[in-house]
Amino acid sequence: YLGMLDLMAQYLTQHNIGFAALRGDMPVATRQAMIDRFATDPQCMVFTASLLAGGTGVDLIAGNVVIHYDRWWNPAKENQATARVHRMGQLDVVHLFRLCTQNTLEEKIDKIIANKQQLSDSIIREDELGMIKQLSREELLGLFTL
Repeated sequence: YLGMLDLMAQYLTQHNIGFAALRGDMPVATRQAMIDRFATDPQCMVFTASLLAGGTGVDLIAGNVVIHYDRWWNPAKENQATARVHRMGQLDVVHLFRLCTQNTLEEKIDKIIANKQQLSDSIIREDELGMIKQLSREELLGLFTL
């Protein structure tokens, strides 16, 4: 996952595209500086982040496109990261893209994610939230694990 961020940074740098990057090993001050740069610098067009680093404590309402490149096993983690752009104060429509390379392990992960999401959606509906309380801890965890 981090290797892909390196490739993206190299591409963006070579093409003079301003970007900010976020990784889990960054100090808090550096993380905040990257978020602030993306929010205020008109030359900063792209924000790259590892999924886990970008999933918590980050508000990116300056963005309006989310692209998941390296898919994650747990759809809740991807949804949480996407929610960083769908925040209070977001004025634009947010477009979400999930990229997947055919005939790879990534494609198998994508199918597992889709199956887990379909199972979750068939059990938990907005108008049936009381049903969640009826599931055991193990049943709930089973929705989000392999």
